[in-house]
Amino acid sequence: MCDVLGDRHIPGKVWDSLGYIEQRLGNVPTAATHYHRALGVFREFGERPYEADILTRLGDAYGAAGELSRARESLRQALAIFDDLGHPDTGKVRAKLAGTGGDAEHGGRHLSGQDNKTGR
Repeated sequence: MCDVLGDRHIPGKVWDSLGYIEQRLGNVPTAATHYHRALGVFREFGERPYEADILTRLGDAYGAAGELSRARESLRQALAIFDDLGHPDTGKVRAKLAGTGGDAEHGGRHLSGQDNKTGR
């Protein structure tokens, strides 16, 4: 179907949208699964800006669930891509990693704090 429509990104966008919906419903494990599927699509096609966007949302989802080590890792990967691309979202992701500018998206948790799942 995507070949007919001429947009190879459609599966990645669908998985991303499903991840966002599940994240908003508070179902982080399912959201993470969908985000990882979207990552696979965008990585397959070398779409680094989309990849970094998904990694940022994945970091937000993990942060909201208190899985701070996973959140930090996802955001570090997103930051590396954005930084490499000179993308305008670099500062936003850097602020989330620093524990500032993104508290509302992380359920009030600072990413520099202790992980609810691992205690690190």
